Amino acid sequence: MNEPQPTEPQPSEGGPAGVRSSPRRTPLRSLLPIGALALGALVAWALYANQPKPQRRAEPPRVVEVEVEVLSAKPYQVQVSSQGTVRAHTRAMLATEVAGRVEFIAPAFQDGASVSAGQVLVRLDPSEYQLAAQELETQVQIVSAGLAELAVDLESSKGRIALAKERVTLQASQLARVRALRAQGVANEGQLLDAQDRELAAREALAIQLDLQRTRRAQGTTLVRQREAAEARLAAAQLSLARTTIKAPFDAQVVRRRVSKGQFLARGGELGEIYASDSFEVRLLLSAHQLSFVDILGLEDEPVKVILSAKVGSERFTWEGKILRAEGVVDSASRQVAVIAEVPSQKLSDARPFLRPGAFVSAKIQGRVLPDAFVIPRSASAAQDLVLIVDAQGVLRRRPLKVAWREAEHLVVTGGLAEGERLCTTPLVFAGDSLQVQVKVKGLALEGQPPGKGATPATSQAPERPK
Repeated sequence: MNEPQPTEPQPSEGGPAGVRSSPRRTPLRSLLPIGALALGALVAWALYANQPKPQRRAEPPRVVEVEVEVLSAKPYQVQVSSQGTVRAHTRAMLATEVAGRVEFIAPAFQDGASVSAGQVLVRLDPSEYQLAAQELETQVQIVSAGLAELAVDLESSKGRIALAKERVTLQASQLARVRALRAQGVANEGQLLDAQDRELAAREALAIQLDLQRTRRAQGTTLVRQREAAEARLAAAQLSLARTTIKAPFDAQVVRRRVSKGQFLARGGELGEIYASDSFEVRLLLSAHQLSFVDILGLEDEPVKVILSAKVGSERFTWEGKILRAEGVVDSASRQVAVIAEVPSQKLSDARPFLRPGAFVSAKIQGRVLPDAFVIPRSASAAQDLVLIVDAQGVLRRRPLKVAWREAEHLVVTGGLAEGERLCTTPLVFAGDSLQVQVKVKGLALEGQPPGKGATPATSQAPERPK
């Protein structure tokens, strides 16, 4: 087959072959965009030059409305807050003072039970101590009988001694008479010797009676000492016998019983733990600032009242007590001083829950009375104990305060404020001195306006800003 042959391009008219001719540009077409831009600029300038001038209007005065509270000084009773844990003022571990086997345990001596002072709780087997006491009592009786017999003998010896003294006197007089007769030659030598022998025998008999009396008195002293020793041993035996019965030392609550019937206990064996239920104590920590408002030195003359409270279930209950004393050392952990509050026990008819050791309570301690104090809302005080006071011209003035006591919702001020001044209670973040305000007293209408009206008084306008 014959393939088609490519055709050669044909040259066009007016130019070389393969090149297309373009239309020619004129100078007028090139100037049209420039003219359009110039015309637009001219129109814009004309509009700007012929626009109406804006009218200046005065800025309406701003009205700052604040609420104020008229200050009035009055006595303020400081309430010092603290918290602590209830504890028993007396806690004791009962133990035996003698050894023995447990013979009896009172039904009331159980964990959590209440016992009265003097109530028998445990009794040990007293047989051994009863026998010892009986034996010593017999010894005392024997010694006492010997003393009684010796006393009778001493009484009889007094008569014998008196009779012996009379004999000595009689024999001495006879000897003197015989000597006189001998001197006269009437009595012979034998009679004189007999008289001397009788007088000597009488004196010997008196000496024997006196010696017997001294011996019996010495024996009496020995018997008295023996009886005293026997009585002391008897008292010790009777004391041991009495100690076989263990009684409650005070009105108490049983914490835990640790003994069973039939158990043998050595001396010092534990019976159980109890605590006094007549009153309770709470240890309350106070800072140095709080302590300065509590009259610790006058506790003996006038006790400081304290109100304890605790939440039981969904209700909060209160108990009234008093501050007893302050501890003599600073708590090393908190660097605070602890005061001890006492709460008396409750009656059985009391509908409140009973306080028990270990319960956590809050406390309000009756502090000192500040005679002339201003109580202001805490929100009215700016930083660094400053407040805003509205003067007579309705201008805010910053005022530093001397705050004596702080509560969660208010401050107690003793310096920096005066009676009758108006305290701004509206929070103003960037307010300063010389700000003109419109005053509204709490619960009243705007100053100078009837209730419900909003007309602005002359003193309520703020100065215009510079233009």
